[in-house]
Amino acid sequence: MNMNGWTAKALVTAVLLAASGCANKSEDAARAVVIPVAVPVPVPTSAAVVAAATTASAPVVTPAVAKSDAKPSDAKAAKPVDINAKLAVRRLVVAEGVKDREPVDAKSSFEKGEAKKLYAFIEIENIDKKASEVEVSFVPPNGSDTGAISLSVGESSRWRTWAFTRNANQVGTWTAVVKNKRGEVLARTPFEITS
Repeated sequence: MNMNGWTAKALVTAVLLAASGCANKSEDAARAVVIPVAVPVPVPTSAAVVAAATTASAPVVTPAVAKSDAKPSDAKAAKPVDINAKLAVRRLVVAEGVKDREPVDAKSSFEKGEAKKLYAFIEIENIDKKASEVEVSFVPPNGSDTGAISLSVGESSRWRTWAFTRNANQVGTWTAVVKNKRGEVLARTPFEITS
C-alpha cells in the first residue's frame, strides 16, 4: 500500500491490535495502551481520509508534521529569457580587471602573460527592460571558435556585466564579440596580444 492509501487502515489496525492485546484488562487500561501506540502515519491529504478514520470509531491521532532540514533557496526564481528583447551595447572594452562594476586598466594592447585574465566589460541598454541574455566570445587571431560565455541581462534600462578569459595568450589580433540570443552581433572590439 502507498503511504497515502494506508493512513486510515493502519491507524484502525494498530488501535484494534493494541486493544485486543488488552481484552482482559479494564477499559481504562485499554485506553492507556491505545494512546501511546506509535504508528508511522503521514499527514492526511484529503477530507476522505480523515472521515474514514473518524467513522471507524477509533480515536483519531493527528501525526506531527516533520520539520524539514532543507533551507529555502536564496536564489531568486529564474525569469524567462526574452530572446527578442531590444538590446544595444553602449560600451565594450577589454580590461585587466573589474572593480566596483567598472573596468580597470582598459586598453587595446596587452603583452603576452601581462594579465592572468582579460575581461570583456559590457554596458548594455535594455530598451524593453526585459530579462534577456548575451553571449561573449574571445576570438583568437586564427578566427577559431573558442565557445561563448552566456551572461544574464536584467530587467533594467542599463545593465553592466562582464566575461573573462585566461586563454588570450596567442600573439596577434583578438576580437571580443557580443551577440544576442538570436546570434546577431551587437558589438565587437579588437585587442592585441604582443610578445
